[in-house]
Amino acid sequence: MWIAPAGTIPGFTPSLLKSSIGAAPHARPWNLRVTVSDPAKWTTPSQIASKIHRRWSDGTLLRAFVLQEPFPAFDISLRAPTAKDIGEHFDQARRWATVLQERSRLGTCYELEYGCVGGRDTGRSRLPRRAHVTSFTQAFRLLGVAEDATLFQDLFSSTLYEPARAWVLNHPLTTLRYAQVWEHIVAAAIWLESQRNSGRYLREIDAPGVDTKFVETHLSPIAGILGIPANRKRFESSLGLSSKPQMVRLRYAPHWSKMPGSEAILRVEELDQIPLRPQVVLIVENEVTYLSVPAVPGSVVLWGRGYGVDHPASLSWLRGAKVLYWGDIDLDGFAILNRTRHYLPRCQSVLMDRQTFVTHQDRWGRDVTPKPATLRHLTAEEQGFYSELRSGRFGAGARLEQERISWPWALDHLAAAGYRVEA
Repeated sequence: MWIAPAGTIPGFTPSLLKSSIGAAPHARPWNLRVTVSDPAKWTTPSQIASKIHRRWSDGTLLRAFVLQEPFPAFDISLRAPTAKDIGEHFDQARRWATVLQERSRLGTCYELEYGCVGGRDTGRSRLPRRAHVTSFTQAFRLLGVAEDATLFQDLFSSTLYEPARAWVLNHPLTTLRYAQVWEHIVAAAIWLESQRNSGRYLREIDAPGVDTKFVETHLSPIAGILGIPANRKRFESSLGLSSKPQMVRLRYAPHWSKMPGSEAILRVEELDQIPLRPQVVLIVENEVTYLSVPAVPGSVVLWGRGYGVDHPASLSWLRGAKVLYWGDIDLDGFAILNRTRHYLPRCQSVLMDRQTFVTHQDRWGRDVTPKPATLRHLTAEEQGFYSELRSGRFGAGARLEQERISWPWALDHLAAAGYRVEA
């Protein structure tokens, strides 16, 4: 609240001389303002709190608190009523000062500094002009986070594993979100660190309150403590743990190779050791198409499985064969072709041309979430067709899935590309 001499400003009465606040020591004089300000722009208690909240959100206050560092004091200038406002917005100005005082909770949230406003012609009044927050206790009470601050202090004090302590200081609010399971997160990190480069599976984890699902659910903080990527596959490889093996599925003509049967599913590293010497290899994306393509002597059909094509494409014995790639005619299909060429630069696309696409217009579908990209491993002809698809030349998201291509058309074009369809 503020005080003004009775009779000096229109609207004042003698009763206004009484104040529950009393005189403010060391009040600083303000220059007279002759304009009327907008009451909506006067500083509110929530705006005072918001300035402190920034340092709560970035972790500054919690770090300083647990490290027992000096409090970073806040001196906040208030947008306050002018001298003329006291006449024009008397009731609002009084409410403004009263609310600021009440929300300070007798100085336990912030302390108000008063200044004089007005002059010889309008009278002088004392109004709050600055707010000071000078302690952690004030800041936490103002923000309503005193319990969180105490909890964070307990978490930090109880965390003895040094990498975890460092992570706590760098991620205070995230640590609070994991408070209920924090000891298990630390236990998981300690066990995993002890098993670096062991080749064990994550399923073998043996830490209090921790299992595989727990690690998967809390991968981000555990990876952060260990200083490794939070991606599941990279998480395991970065720790030197074994991951679920990548399998490759392939078909071949019976009795053509030393492998039994007509189909095999093997780990990539195991298949790489088998002395297969095919003349032609066809990589196919769709499973039913993979099963339908004839397997003839001298040829192998691989199931690419979309973006999982990395695994079969990395087989060393493919480099001595003619490799054909057959995927969907859409942005993803060309992206996978581009990715395949990363491993196999001489790989040729088949049934992914403009003529095949246009001929099957009645079988087009629409990709509702196309993902255009810059593809550096396409031929000039492929790049031109890809650009048409990307630009919406055939309609937004136009695509042709490989299983919708006429089967006689497919067999004819496979044969023309060098893949025998008859023994």
